[in-house]
Amino acid sequence: MLNQKLPDATGRKTIRDLRGQRFGRLEVLELIVDPIIKALKKSTLKSAAWRCVCECGGEVVVAACCLVKGNTKSCGCLNVETKSRLGKSRGGYN
Repeated sequence: MLNQKLPDATGRKTIRDLRGQRFGRLEVLELIVDPIIKALKKSTLKSAAWRCVCECGGEVVVAACCLVKGNTKSCGCLNVETKSRLGKSRGGYN
């Protein structure tokens, strides 16, 4: 699927197809073409927004650049687990 290209909403550029790929705990489901959702997720015009499902069952919309660069790895559950683990190892501080 890496070689497939999808047209963006304007039709002026193509977007690399990430469907079915895994990034950390996230699996990419579909491309989001709704401009309102893209605006809410603060994705740039240079990046596509993708709907992903996490291993824990949560869903999240993520900009493609955040997935590819490794900035977003889960729906937020990984951050909660890490903070919980660190709190226990530091004598209960969260």
